[in-house]
Amino acid sequence: MKEYFLYIMKDIQGKFSIELTDDMSLSIQEEKTDMDTKFLVYYEKKSSLQNAKDRKKSLELWSYEKIKKLVESLNPELLDISYIWQFNLSSIN
Repeated sequence: MKEYFLYIMKDIQGKFSIELTDDMSLSIQEEKTDMDTKFLVYYEKKSSLQNAKDRKKSLELWSYEKIKKLVESLNPELLDISYIWQFNLSSIN
């Protein structure tokens, strides 16, 4: 079964961007080629593309503070968690 991911990147100014992918490793690699100024801070695994799209639409209506609280609920220090993809794909859901 194909998996889809909704993920949130944070840039060095603190701005969040919400993205979708079916290849998390490739997407992180592409995002990080931008001079390491973006950091993976949150992701969710989804069972269908439609579920991922619906969740993205929902989150895009949220305020900055609400998104930050969501991210901080699993990643309180807003650390770059892209290393997880090298070691353990199921550490954060």
